[in-house]
Amino acid sequence: MRVENDMSLDPKGSSENQKELSTTQEEKFLKSAKELFLNQFPNPERKGCADSETIKAMAFGKLRGEKVSSWWSHFATCSPCTREFATFQQQARAFRNTRVVVGIAASILLTVGIVAWLAMQGRIVGPVPLPPYESSTLDLRSMSLVRGGSTSMSGPLELPRRRLALSIFLPTGTEPAEFDVQLSRQAEQPILTTSGPAILRDQITVLEVKLDLTGLAPGSYLLAIREKDWDWNYYRVIVR
Repeated sequence: MRVENDMSLDPKGSSENQKELSTTQEEKFLKSAKELFLNQFPNPERKGCADSETIKAMAFGKLRGEKVSSWWSHFATCSPCTREFATFQQQARAFRNTRVVVGIAASILLTVGIVAWLAMQGRIVGPVPLPPYESSTLDLRSMSLVRGGSTSMSGPLELPRRRLALSIFLPTGTEPAEFDVQLSRQAEQPILTTSGPAILRDQITVLEVKLDLTGLAPGSYLLAIREKDWDWNYYRVIVR
């Protein structure tokens, strides 16, 4: 005769249940033990008890050695000493936390003080503010417009070695549009690049760009200008 058994065992589930049960039992045991040591060993006459200074020294970790071991044995059977020790232990934890916070604050104040002192001594130099852009004009109206080539000029074009808010008067006949600008020693090897819109102002097509020439060495350069998607036009300029 065949007997079927519908009962099944889940070893994993059983293990987890046992683990949860043991954790719960451990918590209950610790709670009961705490209540036991704090309340179940009255010693109203405080026989054999340590004085408060000794208990405090133990709680703050200032008392060590064999003497401490003997007091631990006493605490196990004296609820008043255990309660007093627990109170001092809470104070010790609060003191340690406060000391850490104070130490961090002191370190911050020390760092700020050192930085302030060095700053007053001139040993810490902050970033030097950049000078403002200066308005400048470059007149190309007399130049013939030659796509992709150099232009002739009646005299050298000059630019000061400064931060320039440059208004470029484009050659006559140039239509307003978006333009690219480059400055280089040789063609197609730009040192500075920028772009901006050219607008019609008093019948003059003016291209407004900003160029920082302070980092350039004095000398001769090529100023390249082109309308977007067109060829470059080159102008020889002297940076002084």
